[in-house]
Amino acid sequence: LTRRTSDQHKLSPLSGRKSKNTFRSPSLKRSPSLRFRKSQKSTITQPTQSISSLSGLNSPSNVTSPRRSFVKSIVKKGLRTLKSSSSLLTSQMSGQIYDESSGESLSSSTGACTLSQGNNFGIELEECEISSISRYIPIVVEILTRLVELRGINCQGIYRHAGGVTAVNWLVQELDKGAENIEFNSEKWYDVKAVASTLKTFFAKLPDSLLSSKMSSLCVEASRIENHRERVIELKRLVVQLDDYRFETLKYLCAHFRRVAAKCDINKV
Repeated sequence: LTRRTSDQHKLSPLSGRKSKNTFRSPSLKRSPSLRFRKSQKSTITQPTQSISSLSGLNSPSNVTSPRRSFVKSIVKKGLRTLKSSSSLLTSQMSGQIYDESSGESLSSSTGACTLSQGNNFGIELEECEISSISRYIPIVVEILTRLVELRGINCQGIYRHAGGVTAVNWLVQELDKGAENIEFNSEKWYDVKAVASTLKTFFAKLPDSLLSSKMSSLCVEASRIENHRERVIELKRLVVQLDDYRFETLKYLCAHFRRVAAKCDINKV
């Protein structure tokens, strides 16, 4: 045994280093950095045959990660969906509602849509790009409400849960480019909460609210009338005083909210 160990020390190239390390303090031997360097040295001095065998086992052709294959399938599915979304939203821009359940498009246009360049947020309703429904309704309201009804009407907490700030800002910038320059091949259009928050942002950025401050206070007072018939008559008298842009937009918005509330057992709104 003594002869064998002495031969091993003669053949080992690190015998001199080992002898020097024996005089080091015990704390150095237990240090993490020293153990890390020792593990690196042992890895370097391994035989080439073991390295080649390990590389053969770890090659991508022999080992396939389940997580990697799952991610690949999700990406492929997302790309197919995004490609189909372009034609879907293009048909919406021309005044058609696409029913995803039946695969049929239902025409709802009452007039031609005239597109103009410029911003759509932070300006008066009469200055916004007009929709295919009516020249008094902004196209931003039409796009966002239809997306909510197509993809988010069954989403729990729609209009109650706020969307991400980054997604909302991106949607605002896209809609500000003008309807002809909007890029619909983005996954952010599938974030229905961000879409709903963008619709609220549109009305929040109006120079004057959908109902003016004076009209809002009058409507609040009218809503406090206990008699139902008198309350409805007073609210109707106030609403008809609005201009055409505010009246038609409010009418379209109330119809949209009624369709959302019809699914309250699912979306809890």
